[in-house]
Amino acid sequence: MITTILQYELKQLLRKRVGWALLLFVLLGGGYAIAYGWLNYRHYRTQIEEVQQKQTETYAELAPKYDTLTQLGDQAPERLKSFGDPIMADFRYRRYSTWLPGSLSALAVGQRDQQTPYQRIQLYRNVNLSELEEINNPEQLLAGNFDLSFVLVYLLPLLVIVLGFNALSQDREEGILSLLKVQGLTPKQLLFTRVALQFGLLWGLSILICSIGFAVVGADWAHWPAWVLGCGAWLLLWAGLVAWVNTWGRGSAFNATVLAGFWIVLLILLPALINFWVDRTYPVLPRSEFMATARDISSQEWDRPVAAILADFQKTQPDLYAKIPQPIRDTQAIKVFMYNENSIAKVEQLGAPLMRTGAQRMGLENRLKYLNPAYAFNAILTTSAGTELSNFIDWQNATKETLKQNRELVYQIGLAGKTFKKAEFERLPTFKAPPLKAQVGGNLLCLGILAGLLWLLVLWSTRRDSMAI
Repeated sequence: MITTILQYELKQLLRKRVGWALLLFVLLGGGYAIAYGWLNYRHYRTQIEEVQQKQTETYAELAPKYDTLTQLGDQAPERLKSFGDPIMADFRYRRYSTWLPGSLSALAVGQRDQQTPYQRIQLYRNVNLSELEEINNPEQLLAGNFDLSFVLVYLLPLLVIVLGFNALSQDREEGILSLLKVQGLTPKQLLFTRVALQFGLLWGLSILICSIGFAVVGADWAHWPAWVLGCGAWLLLWAGLVAWVNTWGRGSAFNATVLAGFWIVLLILLPALINFWVDRTYPVLPRSEFMATARDISSQEWDRPVAAILADFQKTQPDLYAKIPQPIRDTQAIKVFMYNENSIAKVEQLGAPLMRTGAQRMGLENRLKYLNPAYAFNAILTTSAGTELSNFIDWQNATKETLKQNRELVYQIGLAGKTFKKAEFERLPTFKAPPLKAQVGGNLLCLGILAGLLWLLVLWSTRRDSMAI
C-alpha cells in the first residue's frame, strides 16, 4: 500500500506546475548565489593577497639595507642611517594582520563583508580604528548577501510550504479522502507518506546544491556533513510545521496563509524582535560616534605640550618612564612615543565598554537561538565557513596582541636611545592568525531538538484530531 502511495504521489508532484516553477527558481537562485559568493570571495582574497605581497616586497627591499647597516655601523652612508631610527623602521616595514576564512566563506558570507579584511601592524595603529571603517554599500548591508546560505535559510522553506500546504486538504476538498478511507488507508498514513516523500526529495535537492557549491568554490569537504545535516534538520522542522498545520483539518487557503505566516514570523519578525531585545538590553555606542571621538582624542593628545604628555606618561607607565635616558627626556622626539601610548590607552579605555558590550550581546544572542531556529541553522553554515562574528573577534584580539608586541619592541629600542640593526629588524613581530572556530555540534543539536519536539506535537495532534483529519 505504501509503495503504491509513493508512486502515485511522485506522479502528482511531477504534475505541479507551481512546484516546478519554484524548484527552478531555487535552482537558479542557488546557481546565482554560488557564482556571486565565489566572485565576492575572489575579490576579498585578492585584497588579502595584495597586502601580503606588499609585506613580502617590503621585507625583500629592507632586509639588505639592514644587513649593510649592521656590517658598516657608524661608517654607513647617511642615507642608510635614517633606517636605524626605530620609528622609521616600524613605519617602513609594511606588515599586516589579515582575516581570511576559507573558500567555504564564498557560500556563507556571514560577517565577512561587514568587517575589515586586514589591519596594518604599525606603532600608530589602534585595533579599534579600522583600516576600512566606512561602509561602501549601505544598501547591501541592509539587504544582506544573496549567497547560498540565504537560499537555504530563506528560499528552501518556501518550497516545503508550496509542496505540502495541501497535503490533506486538497483530497478532502475534492472528496477523494473519503474514497481512500474505504480502501483502508488512514489520513495519518497518507499525510506522513506525502510529507516523508517531499522531505526526501527536498533534502536530496539541498544536498545536490551544497555539493555543487562545495565543488565550485573548492571548499573543505570535511564541513560538508555539517551542511548536509543542518539542511536535513532545517527541512525536518519545516516539514513538521507543514504536517502539523494539515492536522488541523482546515482548507488549503487557510493552510497556505498560516504557513506563510510561520515563514514571516520565524525568518523576519522573530529575528527582528530578538535584535530589538538585544539592542535594548545591551545598547552600544554608534560606530560613527566612536570613530569621531577617537579621532578627537588623538588630535587633542598631540596638541598638548611635551611636558604635559610626559607627566601623564610618568603617572601611567612609571616603569617604562624610568628606562628613558635623561638626555632624550623632554624632547620633541620623545613626544612621539608618549603621544602614541597615551592616545592608544585613552582610545582603548573608550573602546573597552564597546568590546565588552559586544561580547555580552553575542552571549545573549547565542542563548536566544533556542527561540529562533533560523538563527541556529544560519549559525551552522557561517560557523563552519569561519565567518561567524566570534571568529572575527578572535582575529581582532590576535591583532591587538601583535600591535602591543610591536609597540613594546619599538619602545624598548627607541626609549633606550638605540638604533635598529639587522637583529632588531628581524624581531619586529608579524601576525599569526588564530585558528578558526568551526564547532557546530551545539547548533545542530538545538535545531534537531526543536524539530523533534515539533514532530512529537504532530504525533499528538494526529491522535487527538484523528477524526478531524
